Amino acid sequence: MYNIGTLDVHGPANVCGAVYSPSFLEIENKQDGQLQYFKGMLIAGGGIYVENDKSGGISVISYDAKSVDLLATAGSKGKNVQVVYQD
Repeated sequence: MYNIGTLDVHGPANVCGAVYSPSFLEIENKQDGQLQYFKGMLIAGGGIYVENDKSGGISVISYDAKSVDLLATAGSKGKNVQVVYQD
């Protein structure tokens, strides 16, 4: 998980805070009536793939810069982040 693992979310989710994967992150919602909710920050070294099928499932991803304020880091490392894509 620390080098090449992929974090893959297919089911319902209710996540507040930071989600981190050093490699790749997949968020896929392909089931009718399923809700995936992420509020905070998604951080992935290899990129993030989001897919929401037309089956009626809902995925909500909401950015909150304050979600890293309480993370334990070495000194000030990891406390300064920037948005690289926002739609």
